[in-house]
Formats: sequence, structure tokens, C-alpha cells
Amino acid sequence: MANQINTGKTSRNVVPTLFKLVKNRFGWNKKDKILDYGAGKFKKMEEALMAEGVEYYCRYDKYNKKENPDSLKSLLRIDFDIVLLSNVLNTIPTLDEQITCVSNANMMLGKRGTVYATVYEGDKQGKYEITRDGFQHNLPTSSYIPLFEKHGIRWKSVERYGKLIVVEK
Repeated sequence: MANQINTGKTSRNVVPTLFKLVKNRFGWNKKDKILDYGAGKFKKMEEALMAEGVEYYCRYDKYNKKENPDSLKSLLRIDFDIVLLSNVLNTIPTLDEQITCVSNANMMLGKRGTVYATVYEGDKQGKYEITRDGFQHNLPTSSYIPLFEKHGIRWKSVERYGKLIVVEK
């Protein structure tokens, strides 16, 4: 199934909810190096972070390479302070690919760092579906916590604040 689904059209041209949730709970540190993993084709997150004074921001999205020219390999040379997974995990069809995404987020962080994640919950019934734009799991946010707690990756903490998942390395 994974090879048949391109989730590149699932991005929306709005400031992501993740931006607002992090800003309201923690604020944005302008000195943090931030990677938007699965950034999509629009630059609303980048624009919002720049307006907050964030000085270092990179985008990566394997389905939207034209808008996100950085390669995963080139990004591995940078120790990011923050990795953003904004509506990414819910669009990845298989567990193996989700684990790879979480593992990549871990590798992108320095010795310490934070992953902030949000998901589109849909109807929260867990009936995955192929949509006009790609794929959706339709699971509640809490269903994604085990992706961070299991599968051999050690994290300092994994917390959920409503619709925001906060993972500390």
C-alpha cells in the first residue's frame, strides 16, 4: 500500500495548528535550529516562525522536493534543537514508515532536543482511508504516543498536552 500512495497533496495553505500550540504553551526561542520534517508545499510555518524572530529554519518533505530542496542526507549534518512533525504521522500509511519517520526525527536532533508533533484526527474512529489528497488514519492524538514510546528509540520524556505531542531527547 505505501508505494501506491503519495501524500504530497495533504498540505494546506494555513498556519499549522502546531505553530499556535507550541507558541501558546512554550513560546518560540529565536536561537533554536528548527527542522520542519514533512513541511508540505506551503511556507506558512516558515513565515510564522520568521515573524517570531526564529533565525534558523529548514524544510524537508520527500513528496514536495521542489519547495523543499534540502536532502535528508544533507540535513543529517545539522544538530537541530527542534523537529516539527505537523500533520505528518497521520498521513503515513504503514507502521514501518511511521517508525522510520520518528527515527529520522530522533537522528536530526542534537544530543538534546525536542520533537513537537500534531496529527489531523478526522473522525477519530481509526478507519484509515485513501482521500482525494492522499491518506488519513483518522486516529486520536493519543494513538500516536506508542510510536515514540516503543520501537527501540530512547527518549527522555514523551508527553501529550491535548493535541500536542512533546518528545524530549
